[in-house]
Amino acid sequence: MTNREFKTVLAVDTIGSSLAVSLCVKRQIYQRLTLSRKHANHLTPIIRQLCESASITLKDVDYLAVNVGPGPFTGLRVGIAYVKGLAHALSLPVYPIGHGELLAHHAFRYAIDHGIPCRQIATLIDARLGQVYFSTYSIHNEHLEQNTLDCVLDYHQLPDLTDTHDCVVAGNDWQSLRDQLPTLPSSVTQIPALALDDAQDFDARPIARIKGQIAVSRATYMLLMIDAYSQTDELCSVDAKTLSPLYVRNDVARKSVDRK
Repeated sequence: MTNREFKTVLAVDTIGSSLAVSLCVKRQIYQRLTLSRKHANHLTPIIRQLCESASITLKDVDYLAVNVGPGPFTGLRVGIAYVKGLAHALSLPVYPIGHGELLAHHAFRYAIDHGIPCRQIATLIDARLGQVYFSTYSIHNEHLEQNTLDCVLDYHQLPDLTDTHDCVVAGNDWQSLRDQLPTLPSSVTQIPALALDDAQDFDARPIARIKGQIAVSRATYMLLMIDAYSQTDELCSVDAKTLSPLYVRNDVARKSVDRK
């Protein structure tokens, strides 16, 4: 899919306490973000509002996108189930976006925009129960490549990044967990906390003008990633039948018992 053929895409992110839904129509972005404890109750009304703002119906959507994790189980299940059902109903392909990949992509673009040397990126997401989700990426020929798959680690198992050349770390939880994690060496650059959970509500913002100008939700950032990947032929969609959450840790119940 080339830049000129960029389609109408609806992106959903239900990870954490914020519910974010964004819609791209003719390269215009429509975004909604709300704090919610019951995402499933708000998804349909929010999507309806977005479609009304863009003067389209769901039948006009070409692709769906969803954050597949890792992250909290409940949020992942809600988002995946909703998008999967919508994809089946409308016979639409889905772009699955990994949470770690989203953080790494944002860090990479931020580093380029601010002249920060960046060859390696380490992402971290709070997995609770004294653990974190961790992954690493490298940059080759201006392309982001995943080095290590998302895994779950105890705090003390985080690797030493001291000798990692031109490494930056991505994800708000490097800061929120800083008192519990091993101290990061001064040679490692921490990308400023992402403003992805404090986004402004806006309509009809051209996708080309978003970058670096306003806070965007994770759902909107997924649209930016899709736009970037579409221009380098790196964009891959999946059938709803194969869509599944990236849990990484499937034994959370047993882990809770062990902690007690």
